[in-house]
Amino acid sequence: MSAICGIVGESAAGGRGRRDVGLMLDLLAPRGPDGAIIHEEPGTPRPVVFGARRLAVSGVPGQPVVGRGAQPGTFAVCDAVIFNREAVRGFIRGAGRTLRTDDDAELFAHLYELEGPAGFRRVDAQFTVAVWDGARNTLVIGRDPLGVRALYYRAKAGGVLFASEIKALLAVPDVPVEADDIGASHYLTFLTVPGPRTLFKGISKLAAGSTASFDAAGRTEVKPFWDLLWDPVPEVDNEAFYVDKVRALHDAAVERRMVPSGPIAALVSGGNDSSANASIIARKIREAGGNVAQQLQTFTVGLKQFEGEAKYNDLMYAKQVADFIGSTHHESLMTNDEFLATIGVTIDAMDDLVSEPSSIFLHHALKLAKSVGTKVVVTGEANDELSCGHGEMISIRDGYYRRWLPFSRLPGVVKKLAAAVAPLASPKRADILQRAA
Repeated sequence: MSAICGIVGESAAGGRGRRDVGLMLDLLAPRGPDGAIIHEEPGTPRPVVFGARRLAVSGVPGQPVVGRGAQPGTFAVCDAVIFNREAVRGFIRGAGRTLRTDDDAELFAHLYELEGPAGFRRVDAQFTVAVWDGARNTLVIGRDPLGVRALYYRAKAGGVLFASEIKALLAVPDVPVEADDIGASHYLTFLTVPGPRTLFKGISKLAAGSTASFDAAGRTEVKPFWDLLWDPVPEVDNEAFYVDKVRALHDAAVERRMVPSGPIAALVSGGNDSSANASIIARKIREAGGNVAQQLQTFTVGLKQFEGEAKYNDLMYAKQVADFIGSTHHESLMTNDEFLATIGVTIDAMDDLVSEPSSIFLHHALKLAKSVGTKVVVTGEANDELSCGHGEMISIRDGYYRRWLPFSRLPGVVKKLAAAVAPLASPKRADILQRAA
């Protein structure tokens, strides 16, 4: 994980931009402790100051750089891990361009010049990027298709600020710290704050798979450059086709996330999702002639007070997986006090409120992985559905179609009557029926 930040416009004039970007970089240090730059571009119509930090992993240089395209007025910074770098470099060279560095930021600058924001679709990556388009006097920021890496911004009369974390924006002296009442309401309703809002007034989050452009007239335009439905898998009347397709894509996705050399970590719970990921990693290591015990570290965290109760702990199942694949396994049990003490830490780390207890365990597991020297960790986050790890989701979906939709289509008077008598007939379902009404 690395970080980017920057200021464009009058807010960056007179040395304030360099000062404020420095303040933001200080707050972003945990994301990129291995190198940082502040870049102030001379001669631009509007003052432009970019900042970047980098976490060095095996095979990737530590010092971030400003990437330049073929046109003098285009340059970029990025927080990225690109999994198809050679394919992207080949496309750029095929367009008759010369690559001057090995840094990913240069790739984004060239892609933008060649195809605009649509060029970002060529990158299989987790990324955020900021591009200064000198020809159009415009700042463009972008975020990867699934939103793995976050990017926040504040657009005002004096210019635009952006950063990988909200706390970095709040470090700038003239950025007010105010709660967004609608964002807070959304959190209480959905246990998250749907974008573009955040919990902070005036600070927006960039949507996944989108870019935001800010021109000299103060206009902001947010547009998607990728959508899941734009490239659908062709429908075929063959179940085996889909099974094989998912397996092939899953296998390739995990393989791309394995670093060129050095140890890799995987979080395991014994569930289908993390077990599948760790098993694929172990198989790839063996196929390459490596030693799984030396190259793959697995980690599991549980609650000490509930040790022995399978309902609350995954240790037994995770150990079975680790033994099966031959990884070097690490376990840690948190006390209740440690669990409670970590809540504030995770809120600070995520710039958000914690709505999932699993965030606490995830933080503890990642801290454990860092303590043994691993910098690249593969998790099972968002992989449960792919690996059929949440069977109850199927029953919830079926219940939606069998009960919720038919009820919602009834006349309003009937729904209101049902909601009114629900507390008498079925107290446990009263809230559901009232919301349906």
